[in-house]
Amino acid sequence: MDKTRIDRNVVLLNACYEKHNDSFENKWNEAISLVTHVEYSTCSYINLLGYYAESILGELIIDNFRRGIVSKTPLKKYNFKYYFDSNNRIIITERLYSKSELSEFFFHIYEDSVVYVLGYDLANPRELACLVRNEFDKQGRMIHHLYSHISSQFIAEHIFRFTNTEMTISHAMYMTYDVVDEDTITWEHDTFPIEWLNGRPESKFNTVSAKCIALRLKKNIELILQDISIYKPYAIMFILQDPKAIAIDFAVDNESNNGRISENRWNYSCWEHHSKPIWKNKKEIDQFNLWFEETAPQRNLEYVLDHQEFTSLFIDVIKEVKESIIYKLLPLKSALILVTDYEIYERVIEINESINHEHEIQDYLQWCKSL
Repeated sequence: MDKTRIDRNVVLLNACYEKHNDSFENKWNEAISLVTHVEYSTCSYINLLGYYAESILGELIIDNFRRGIVSKTPLKKYNFKYYFDSNNRIIITERLYSKSELSEFFFHIYEDSVVYVLGYDLANPRELACLVRNEFDKQGRMIHHLYSHISSQFIAEHIFRFTNTEMTISHAMYMTYDVVDEDTITWEHDTFPIEWLNGRPESKFNTVSAKCIALRLKKNIELILQDISIYKPYAIMFILQDPKAIAIDFAVDNESNNGRISENRWNYSCWEHHSKPIWKNKKEIDQFNLWFEETAPQRNLEYVLDHQEFTSLFIDVIKEVKESIIYKLLPLKSALILVTDYEIYERVIEINESINHEHEIQDYLQWCKSL
C-alpha cells in the first residue's frame, strides 16, 4: 500500500505551519488581547496540554491516571495555566516547569471543525516546535488527531470511530522520513465504552490531609517496629523508591557484615531482604498516592525524596516515633534509622543525618564517603 494517508497528513500539517508560523511575540500579543479569564490546574505531564488534553487516549489507556484538578483561582502549586476568550474557548495554554523560570506556550486556533495548537519551545528566541491538529464531527466528537514534532519529523496519529455503545481509537507513531509505505506503520486499536467519550471515570476515594497521612504513617511504623524489634537489628531501613510501595526492612549483626564501615553492613543491596510494606491495604495506598501526587512539586519526580513536603513529613514522623513511649520500650535504642532509594547521593545522606544523632551515624557516613 502506498503512503497516501501519510502524505495527506504531512500536507495538512505543512499547511498549518505555513499559514500560522509567526514570531512568538506576535502570537502572544494577538492572543492575550482576547483573554477574558484564566484557569489553573495540576496534571500529569503525560498530557502535552495537561487537564485539557490534546487527545483523550493517554488517560484512557493508563491505569490510575489522574487528570488533577482545575480551578479559577491560583492553586498553591500548579503546572498549567489556561487563558480563555469570551466564547469560553482556550486560546493559550501555559505549561510551567518547576526547574525552569520559563514556560512553554501553546496557542489554540479555531477553524470550523478543526482546532490547531501551535507549541513554542523554551529557547530564546522562541520557535515553533510542535503542531497539533484536531478534527471534530458535527456532534463535537474528536475524529482525527495529529501531533507533529517539527524538527524530528515525528507524527502521532489517532483515529476515532464510534458506535452506539463503543469508541475505538486506532493510534500509531512514525517518522515521516522513515515510512516506505503504510504497511510499515504499526497500528494499535483500543476500544472503550462510549460513556468514556469525555474521560475515564476516576476511582472514588476520600482525599486525606497531611495530618492524617502523618498519623497513619506513625501508627503503622510503630506496629512494624514492634514486630521486628525481637531481632535486635543494628539498622532499620525505609525503602522510599516508589511511593506506591514504601516499606521497612532491617539488618542484624552477622559474620558477613561485622566490618565497621563495610559494604555489607551499610549497603541495603547487600542485606538479607525481608521488607514489610508500610501501608496495610489498597485504600491506604490509594489515599497516600493521591495526597503524594497532589502535593508533588512537579509531575513524574525523578526521585521520591525530591518531594519536599513528603520528606519533611517523614522526618517529623520519625522524630516523633523515636521520642514515643512505644519506641523507648523496644530494644531499638542502638539501631540507626536510615532511608534508601537504592542510590547514595546528597539528599539521602542529608535525610539520614537529620534523623540520627551525629555520633550514632559516623560509621555510615564514613562508608558513604568511601564510595
